[in-house]
Amino acid sequence: MAGRVKNVTDIRLDVEFAEDFRTQKIMRKFGAEGALGLIFLMCYCAKHYPSDSGYFPMNFDEEDLLFACKVQLDRTDYVQMLLDLEIIGKDKDRFYICEWDEMQPWAAEARARSEKAKKAAAARWKKVEKQRDKKKKVPSEQPEIKPDAQAMPEHESGNTENMPEADSGNAPSPTPTLYVNTPYSPPEGEEVVEAFCELLPDLPKPEVLTDPLRRKIRKCKCEGGPPEKGIEWWRWYFSLVKEYPRLLGEGESGWKASIPWLVEPGNMAKVLGGGFQSREQMEVNEFTSSSGQGMSEEEYARKLAVGDG
Repeated sequence: MAGRVKNVTDIRLDVEFAEDFRTQKIMRKFGAEGALGLIFLMCYCAKHYPSDSGYFPMNFDEEDLLFACKVQLDRTDYVQMLLDLEIIGKDKDRFYICEWDEMQPWAAEARARSEKAKKAAAARWKKVEKQRDKKKKVPSEQPEIKPDAQAMPEHESGNTENMPEADSGNAPSPTPTLYVNTPYSPPEGEEVVEAFCELLPDLPKPEVLTDPLRRKIRKCKCEGGPPEKGIEWWRWYFSLVKEYPRLLGEGESGWKASIPWLVEPGNMAKVLGGGFQSREQMEVNEFTSSSGQGMSEEEYARKLAVGDG
């Protein structure tokens, strides 16, 4: 099973859900708890396995299914009823929610959106890198280095006859200089904070670079992004943060991410894993919610094409 996607925050619920004969049948036997169980199950799938066509893992058994539905764990008849009504199915010992991709198109496309956002961020970073390379000064030509024999200064008079001959037999050979690749050294905390303030000027600036913050910066694994894992990686990471409006204080609460929050391993994994909606994703979501009554962008476009918009 592919990696978990964490950028789904809601599900789509049909307005006819309560009137559906299957919902009515479940409610007659299990009451309102049975109907809520269906909603809880869809929420669980959207949160943990949104882009797996409704499939749960191999080891996801009946007890896990009842737990996700928040139904008493001894009500195996509830699971059987969901199977009989074809609300869920079972394929080679794997439970799945029937017609998941059609019912929850936004959740089903979560992984594709996440990959698209990562590629877009990488493309923007390459563009920034190219612009930065153009601004770099062309290094001046290095002076020609003469061989040792030619580099020896000549006598002022140009006469070398009276100069003593070199003892080529006993003189030791000069020790050659060894050039080795310098091992990777994490950037200093001050350098990372400076990049943070430059690229994210609207976020809270740290008043003091504390020792805990310095240690977290040095311990960062710097996963993904450019191959250079020094300060260039941090600049790429902060550029990625700029793509998520919620981290910039554009959410309802107005909360803004700080550098101590961004370097926490769990929070960093969420940012790198597409755990927040980008500005582009939010615009698409707003479009489909306001113009298409919750349908996906592709579905809304199809409806417009046949004149049913």
